[in-house]
Amino acid sequence: MDLTLSIWYPPKFLGPQFNSCLGNWLTAEGVRFPEATFPGLKSLLGRTGESDVVQRFLEQHPTNKLVQSNRSIIAFQNRESMYTVEELVAMQLVNIKSQAEKMAEEKIKELVLTVPAFWTEQERKAIVDAVELAGMRVSTLIQDGLAGDVSE
Repeated sequence: MDLTLSIWYPPKFLGPQFNSCLGNWLTAEGVRFPEATFPGLKSLLGRTGESDVVQRFLEQHPTNKLVQSNRSIIAFQNRESMYTVEELVAMQLVNIKSQAEKMAEEKIKELVLTVPAFWTEQERKAIVDAVELAGMRVSTLIQDGLAGDVSE
């Protein structure tokens, strides 16, 4: 199971000539601008700095600087900017929402969100916070396995 979400979002870090991007180009740009690449966001949702997951992340990604935000959750610090994991995931969700609205040809305001069964309450709360930051509302939060059963 791949739990990796990544985002490369350099405009505030590197200047306005850059655009945010997601996808395969992320890998190439991550090598050029590792301080502006945020890999593995899903695994960091709802975590604090003392978490084993966060410590492993820091070992694997030494160019990323994580700090405790004022809400006792971790945030990426880069130069003078700081983004919580929820804010970065919200940026991804805004991109996903935009693509989905183009396909559906209508506005999306609510969504049914699936999460892994093993997620803690903190992780679930963090993803709901990210959805709300992205300007949407979670109408239902269900486990991945249950979503598969319902769709059949």
